[in-house]
Amino acid sequence: MTSENPASRRPLAGRIGRIAFLVLAGVVVIAVAAAFFLTCTIQRSFPQTSGEVALTGLEEPVTVQRDERGIPTVTASSAHDLFFAQGFTHAQDRFFEMDFRRHVTSGRVAEMFGESQVETDKFLRTLGWREVAEQEVEALDETTRSYYEAYADGVNSYLSSRSGAELSLEHAVLGVLAPDYTPEPWEPADSVAWLKAMAWDLRTNLGAETDRARLAASLDAAGPHAAASAGASAGAGPAETDTQSLLEKLYPGYPFDRHPVIVPSISPVNPVPTTETDAATASFPVPGSAEEPDTAAALATVEWQEASSVIEAAGMLVGGVGEGIGSNSWVVSGDLTESGKPLLANDPHLGSSLPSVWYQMQLKCKVVSESCPFNVGGFSFSGLPGIIIGHNAKISWGFTNLTTDVTDLYIEKIEGDEYWRDGTLQPLEIEHDVIKVAGGEDVPLTIRRTVHGPIISGLTDDFTAIAEDPVAASGDEVLPLQDAPEIPSGEFAVSLRWTALDPGTTARAIFELGTAQDFDGFRAAASLFDVPAQNLVYADTDGNIGYQAPGRLPIRGAGDGWLPQPGWDSSYDWKGFIPFDELPVSFNPPEGYIVTANNAIVDEQYSHFLSRDWDHGYRASRIAHLIERKAAAGPLVAQDLRDIQADEQMWIGKQLAVALDAIELEGKGPTSAVELLRTWDAQNSADSAAAAFANVLWANLVQNVFADRDVPLPVNDQARLFTVIGTMLDDADDPLWTNDRIDVSGMNEMLAFSAEQAYEELADLQGRDVTRWNWGALHALPLTHATLGTSGVAPIEMLFNRGPYPVGGGSSVVNATGWQIGASYATTTVPSMRMVVDLADFDDSTWIQLTGSSGHPFHAHYTDQTLDWANGVQRPWPFTAKAVTKASVDTLRLTPGG
Repeated sequence: MTSENPASRRPLAGRIGRIAFLVLAGVVVIAVAAAFFLTCTIQRSFPQTSGEVALTGLEEPVTVQRDERGIPTVTASSAHDLFFAQGFTHAQDRFFEMDFRRHVTSGRVAEMFGESQVETDKFLRTLGWREVAEQEVEALDETTRSYYEAYADGVNSYLSSRSGAELSLEHAVLGVLAPDYTPEPWEPADSVAWLKAMAWDLRTNLGAETDRARLAASLDAAGPHAAASAGASAGAGPAETDTQSLLEKLYPGYPFDRHPVIVPSISPVNPVPTTETDAATASFPVPGSAEEPDTAAALATVEWQEASSVIEAAGMLVGGVGEGIGSNSWVVSGDLTESGKPLLANDPHLGSSLPSVWYQMQLKCKVVSESCPFNVGGFSFSGLPGIIIGHNAKISWGFTNLTTDVTDLYIEKIEGDEYWRDGTLQPLEIEHDVIKVAGGEDVPLTIRRTVHGPIISGLTDDFTAIAEDPVAASGDEVLPLQDAPEIPSGEFAVSLRWTALDPGTTARAIFELGTAQDFDGFRAAASLFDVPAQNLVYADTDGNIGYQAPGRLPIRGAGDGWLPQPGWDSSYDWKGFIPFDELPVSFNPPEGYIVTANNAIVDEQYSHFLSRDWDHGYRASRIAHLIERKAAAGPLVAQDLRDIQADEQMWIGKQLAVALDAIELEGKGPTSAVELLRTWDAQNSADSAAAAFANVLWANLVQNVFADRDVPLPVNDQARLFTVIGTMLDDADDPLWTNDRIDVSGMNEMLAFSAEQAYEELADLQGRDVTRWNWGALHALPLTHATLGTSGVAPIEMLFNRGPYPVGGGSSVVNATGWQIGASYATTTVPSMRMVVDLADFDDSTWIQLTGSSGHPFHAHYTDQTLDWANGVQRPWPFTAKAVTKASVDTLRLTPGG
């Protein structure tokens, strides 16, 4: 046997080495080329923010000053140039967001993303938002329409010299998915339609009404035993064990005895001139008459491949309708502040989105005059001219959702192409449409309507279930129809009556708010703000504070909208709208402050029905308590309001801590976990171990109480569940504490079982050392791009998504970072922005939003505000010309020409 000469191996080793080197070099070259291509592609769409740009359509030069976070202040000589420049600036930073939004609001997403979006388009197209927006544009006065037209011209000026990757990274990717796609010119209706999308997201009780209808049907079909075993009060007689009593237990009314209303006493104020209240007091169109707007849309008769839920469709717009949709706003008078002037705070709660739904900016006329009246700053929507929430040089205002009931479901009886109404058959309104599909064949769509609006059964499982089983199997009438007249023949269907499907005047109200100079002007603007209905808080530099409930709020007939109503009887139709001057208003109330947090507006003595589905008032009560406590300690300053916005006290957590104090648990782990609650301050701080356990305990308790019962109970209205479970904690004999399906009997066993489950769940997630548990990591916020962030292609998602970011807060706390019981503890709804306005000196005001001014991934301002937002930090808001100039880091001069 001879040994191999090592030298004979060297040529082979050398060849392998050279091959490896060449492969590595090739990989490096490809990686560098890819990085160079990607970098060039990404940066091609970044906006020019300094120097000079000539634009055809401008009348005079405009300056755009940006601060260190890229927030622009636009200064122009005319209103035309101001809104032209706003459109151009919005398009610079957010055009893909604008482009996507207008496709969503017109039901044309499949034109961008192909066949996968056809079902979504069917639903959105039938709602008819775009058609209503076109009618609203047509009805605008000449001045307001000119603002929308100038804005559209500015957007189109930006589009005129750009395409594909020059517009956005998303458009570059879209060029691969849909190579024939080219953005269309912007139109005023593209802007106005976004207001309909926001109204849909804030439509309040439609989900609750649907859930109640399904619950009523299931209980009635199951018989009285189901209602009794599902939770009738102990010791109650037969009257207390029926379906109605259980519904009222699971959907309790607002706790007026424990939580505040927004307007304890309506203030006497000057009436708004009739010309300004046409939206609220105009004669109500008779359904089916020539006056009825042709704006609602209905069920597609084509074959559906998959039931697409309403919530999923809305999720494409602003992050989804889920737990936490609401808002906080409050205003404090100078009587309680150090400066002697009011302070105003606002933080609207919406679905998390990337980029943020808000775009901060300021719009200033060089010389404020009748023809150019704007000197306003605040939060805008990309794609929409004007400022939505903010302040001008005299007043400030904030919004929260009014939570009034502006949607009703009607159960219709259909025969062929006709439907029953007051004993006779009426023809359905039928429309034929076509959905264009990128890379695919056109899809025909047939739309049907009744006098009430869209027939929406068939579009989602919930609405379809109501139509399929509005009468129990036994033949007895269920609650939605228990007081209905005789049911005619035909098939059941469900239609939707919704205020947003009638043309309105909100598109004009935006500019009226921005130029109002006093409370009378503010109320005149509010009278035009009909959809979505919002609580409006007010403060001015003269020291006044106020509140106005605006909106097109229906006056109902025989029903109250708590459950679906029979559509074949016109006595259940809406009879008109509440006149604006009869809506709740408050001006300089004796308390010295006004708090709105989606709680009840007025008590039960108010002359008009508004809603039975208010938020249950935990946030409002906490905010009012903190204002009074801080004011008792000394005059309030702006930082006090920022501190209140960051408050994270969990009301139900305190109740659970007390209830568990005397409960015996098995095992050291669960015992040590409950021990965390004994010294907990009930704050859902991001670094809190006790908060992590309290929230996981709460989730397990809710799911165990209602586990595997015959009662379908939604778990995403945690404020309502606070009331339901909180009431049960005061009654150890409540039958709901016993659940035979999970072998638990009584309150103590239920609490112990849930605590032990919560420990095991957290131990699996974060380890068995309870001191190392952390709510912020469990509750972290993922920022997901609205379209490509959920593409299913990991490299593409990595380009667009960010996070997760650890956050504190929780559901139904002031820092309202909502999450969904049974799904995940991850944050899904957020305070989308926060602001505190100081009426003593606007330059001392502060603001923040969820992400950043830019919609371009990898741009410095894509998510540069997120960490501050997560930590409750707000940044200075310079407003005066001197302060804006001092804060500016870039100035772009737009000039006529091009």
